[in-house]
Amino acid sequence: MRCAHKLPFTTAYHMRFPEYVKARFGIPLAMTYRFLHWFHGRSQAVMAPTPVVKSDLERYGFTNVVLWTHGVDLDIFHPMESKVLNTARPIFLYVGRVAVEKNIEAFLKLDLPGSKWVAGEGPALTELKSRYTNVNYLGVLSQPELAKVYAAADIFVFPSRTDTFGLMLLEAMACGTPVAAYPVTGPIDVLGENGPGALYNDLREACLQALKIERADARVGRTLLVARGIGAGGRMTQRGVPQQRAEANVRAAPGRAREHDPFDDDIDDAEDAQPSPPASY
Repeated sequence: MRCAHKLPFTTAYHMRFPEYVKARFGIPLAMTYRFLHWFHGRSQAVMAPTPVVKSDLERYGFTNVVLWTHGVDLDIFHPMESKVLNTARPIFLYVGRVAVEKNIEAFLKLDLPGSKWVAGEGPALTELKSRYTNVNYLGVLSQPELAKVYAAADIFVFPSRTDTFGLMLLEAMACGTPVAAYPVTGPIDVLGENGPGALYNDLREACLQALKIERADARVGRTLLVARGIGAGGRMTQRGVPQQRAEANVRAAPGRAREHDPFDDDIDDAEDAQPSPPASY
């Protein structure tokens, strides 16, 4: 990979791509990590969302990995009265890209009380709609609309096993919605061992246990907007996130630091960053 104008740039690592490719296609980890070395090779800094991901990348030979924490706008995502999901309770919600790597079907096929909702779009949406006709589907929402959806749900279900962080976890918790997820990187880093959610290898059990969590206990306060592994008790506002990106860019081009929107969670090349879509999937 080359930068056309030979300008320094940074890249970001958002998904456990080698592990996903191995699980789905049987391609050895070493082969895919070699590809990632090529992809990120000219980057001045590879931004990783948690210390666990940073350590994993360094274990595979990356030497320029820096931490890049995530935050949400608590002026938008906060507890509120909301009845936008007017179906049987308890209401179980998934938010995000509707694609095979998100493992959404593990959630949709569960035998759960109440009702299920999916908010988002993606290549697997048409097939899932045809197979799971008892599930309610929403398209891409604006952030204020999405906050109302989180607040109306009883449980946010995060079935992915390959995400490195999961910004939607923070959005849900900011709205006071308990989380059900697998005990894997991402949920573990964000929730901690006894956080505002339930982590079980049996996702159904996680969903049922999460129902026992009070919304007040699930709430993420203004002084805790970063994953526990990054800095438990740290004081990070939504304004701190673009500052970290700017600091990473300082390493790439001293004197040229620029800030970015904290919601564009799918940027690979910070120098060519474009504004994020209305909702952060």
